[in-house]
Amino acid sequence: MTTEAERPSIGFAIAAWVPAFGVLGTALGTLLQLTGQAESVGVVAVRVAGLGLLMGAVAGWFDQRKALTRPPLADGRHQLRHHGDAWVVVTPLILAGFGFLSLVVLATVQSTSPMLGGGFFAAAVLAFGFTRPVWTRMRLARAAEAQSLGNREQARLAWKSLVKNPLCTKPGRVQAHLNLGLAELVNGQLAAAEHHYAQVSRGHAAPFAQTGTALVRVLKGDYSGAESAIGAASSATRAVQGEVDGVRLLLTLRRDGHDAAIELGERLRNPASGSLFLGVLAAAYRDASRNQDAVDLLTADVEQAVAASGLDHVISELKAAHMDW
Repeated sequence: MTTEAERPSIGFAIAAWVPAFGVLGTALGTLLQLTGQAESVGVVAVRVAGLGLLMGAVAGWFDQRKALTRPPLADGRHQLRHHGDAWVVVTPLILAGFGFLSLVVLATVQSTSPMLGGGFFAAAVLAFGFTRPVWTRMRLARAAEAQSLGNREQARLAWKSLVKNPLCTKPGRVQAHLNLGLAELVNGQLAAAEHHYAQVSRGHAAPFAQTGTALVRVLKGDYSGAESAIGAASSATRAVQGEVDGVRLLLTLRRDGHDAAIELGERLRNPASGSLFLGVLAAAYRDASRNQDAVDLLTADVEQAVAASGLDHVISELKAAHMDW
């Protein structure tokens, strides 16, 4: 059964635009009241918020239509989703930020409570602050969409731009470094890949970077360095165990030969084993002339996953594993 991918919600866009215009309307109404051009701040605020309702609906409809032209991506719930553009949320956040700053100035002019002015200023800081994670998330989505369409160079350039952009959040920069590490590794730029992985040394993403570093070192022939990185990654969390097992198996195959790799692979193999692990084990079977065992491992899903990762471009064992038997 195929699940339809989620699309950006028009209601969410309206929910972002109406309050932002409400803040602007409050600031405008306060200014008009001070200059004697309006009697009620609330009436002006409601009218401007109504304009925000209309603009939010138009922005949401346009964003939804455009998002449907892009490939869907899996989110953290493994639900396919069409991602919208950042401007649909960033624009009202910026407008709200300026609206709150205007209220700070107006509160000062009216000599009202300093706490009220401080509250408006804090709200402005929050509004402006939320623009960074929203913008970062959407930029990462654009890069992931390019990657899913096979435009690896476009995705690489997008990630490279993100790590240099001051608007990018720290988690976004970490994600971009991890993605760049894999992109450079697939391109055979091992020094560049190791550089990007080295930028991720703390937090929950560090084991993923250490796993990538281990793979780079295996490909370089630095087997002791690879062992060290594998140990650091596997001791930190089991979240990367499938990837760690694949790198460990490749290390064993290259350093100790196919018999040792087959023994290790058959001991570690489990239903969660990843495509790298299965591809390397198939290569070990091939080297041992156990061709049928290799064919049995290389299901269509495994081959598709290997091709999608691009690792067969740089790991000769995976390339050889795709041979027709």
